[in-house]
Amino acid sequence: MGVAAPDTPYPNLGLQMFSIRNLVSSLGFQAVFQELADIGFKDVEFAGYTSPASPGLTIAGLRGLLDANGLRAVGAHQNLNAVLGLNGAAAQMQEFENARTLGMTHVGSGALFPSMLPSNTVSDIQRIAEQYNTAGAAAATMGLKVYGHNHDGEFAFTTDNPARRKYDVLVENITHPNAVIEMDIYWAYVGAARFPGFNPPDYVVSRPQRFALFHVKDGNVVPGGTGSQILEFGQGNIPFRAFFDAVGARSYHYPLWEQDTAPNTPAALGGAAGAARRSYDNMHAVRTLTWLDELGQMIASFAGAGRLNMRVAASLEDRRIRAAVLVESGSETRATAYLEQLIARANNQIRGDADDIMIRSLIVAASQQIVAWLAEAEDRENKL
Repeated sequence: MGVAAPDTPYPNLGLQMFSIRNLVSSLGFQAVFQELADIGFKDVEFAGYTSPASPGLTIAGLRGLLDANGLRAVGAHQNLNAVLGLNGAAAQMQEFENARTLGMTHVGSGALFPSMLPSNTVSDIQRIAEQYNTAGAAAATMGLKVYGHNHDGEFAFTTDNPARRKYDVLVENITHPNAVIEMDIYWAYVGAARFPGFNPPDYVVSRPQRFALFHVKDGNVVPGGTGSQILEFGQGNIPFRAFFDAVGARSYHYPLWEQDTAPNTPAALGGAAGAARRSYDNMHAVRTLTWLDELGQMIASFAGAGRLNMRVAASLEDRRIRAAVLVESGSETRATAYLEQLIARANNQIRGDADDIMIRSLIVAASQQIVAWLAEAEDRENKL
C-alpha cells in the first residue's frame, strides 16, 4: 500500500456459485443475483452457466442479469481439458468466447491437473505446466487468463522424486503471464497438514503474479489432515487474517467465498443464503482488519524510510491501533471516530513537497476506505 495504488489489496468480495448451487437450481440466476447483491457481494465465479429454473437463458442473457444486479463475473469453473485446449481448439475457443461475453478476466476449472494427462512424476507435471503456458498464450489473444484450482492432494510428492512436491513443480514451470493459479486456502492448509513442510501464503509471497484468485474457504483443519471439515467462514481455524496480511499488498487478487457444504445448512439458519450472508459479514470483518494492518505497515514503512516524521507516525499509529482493537470487539462506531481522528491528523500534520502530499493521500485514502466499510457493517447490523 505504501508503493502505489495498484499494490493495494483488491477491495471487492465475491463468491463461487457452487456454494449456493441448490438456490441456482431452484430459483434461477435472477433471484440468486438479487440476493447476492443485497448481501453485498460484488464478484461471482461461475460453476456452470445453466439452471433448470432459468430455461433458455443464453450467455448474453446471463451477462445482462449480472449487469442488472451490479455484479461482475471474474472467473468460472469449467472443464479443465477444454480450457487448456486438450479437447481441441474449437472447444477451447468456445470457453474463451463465453468468458469474453460474460465480461470475465479469467476462465478456469475446479481442478488443477487435467484428467486426461498423468500427474505423478516431475516430467508429468512439467508437461502439464506447458499445457497451461500454451493455453495462457491462446487466452492472451482474447484478453483472458486461464487457471486451475487445488485441493490437498496436489501438495503430495512426485513418485520419482520424494523431495519434490507436485504443486511446486507446477508453480515453478508455469511461466506465461496469462496462466495463473487459484489457491483454495482451506485445501492448501489441509495439504500442509497431510504433507508437512510448507506454509501456504509463502507460495503467494514468492510469486504474487501467479496467484490471481483465492477460494476463501474456512474449516477445521486437524493434525494429519484426515477428518478436517469445511465450515462457514468464521467458524474454522484457518488463519485468514495472517494469510492476507502476508499476501494482501503484493499483487491483485480476487477473494471468493466458497463453502461446499453450504446447501446443507439447516433451514432454521437460513439455508445456503444464510450461510452466504454470515460468511460475507465475517469476510468483511477480516478484510477491514487486514486493511488496518496494512495501514500500520504503510505508516511504519514511510517512517522507517525517513519520509514521515516519527512523531507524526506515532500519533497516527496510536489512532490506528485503537481503531483496530475496537473493530476486533465489534465497536464499529467508536472505531470510526478514531479513524476520523487519524485522517484529520494526517491532513493537518503531513505537509510539504510532492512526496509528503503523496504519502498523505495514500494514508487518507486507505483510512477513508476502512471508514466506509465500517459504515457498511454498521448499516447491516442496524438492518438486521
